[in-house]
Amino acid sequence: GAQLIAEKWGIGRRDMEEFALTSHQRAIRAIDEGRFARETVAYGDVTVDEGPRRDTTLEKMAGLRPVVEGGTITAACSSQVSDGAAALLIASERAVAEHGLTPRARVHHLSVRGEDPIRMLSAPIPATAYALKKTGLTIDAIDLVEINEAFAPVVLAWLKETGADPERV
Repeated sequence: GAQLIAEKWGIGRRDMEEFALTSHQRAIRAIDEGRFARETVAYGDVTVDEGPRRDTTLEKMAGLRPVVEGGTITAACSSQVSDGAAALLIASERAVAEHGLTPRARVHHLSVRGEDPIRMLSAPIPATAYALKKTGLTIDAIDLVEINEAFAPVVLAWLKETGADPERV
């Protein structure tokens, strides 16, 4: 899956590793600045996301062997196996007003999209195109986008196809 995406969109190992390093650095900066402090709850001794690696470097990433012989996908541009949980409260405008809530975001569209099982990791691309078409929005009208970073080429292919600003991802 991830290797196919990297090949189809011409995404090289160095690009994936640079993206992965930036992702780690951004996550660490957000943790250090307390940006998610209001949104996270400790579980035992775990108080913050333990996934971002503070000691990783491009040099360390370059030393990793590909997952598949002759491939470009390594552990550096793949998410680790980890556990977590999330909850999201969605409320109508009426409920927001009745309970004195302050919305953090607005949901403009909900739908379910699929992709060919062989290329399933590229599903965010047609899903985004569909949502933008249904809402009449442009990618530039969206302040922040969260794309599952299971593998770096997933997000990099999405960025190429949508033309989104990488700083908003």
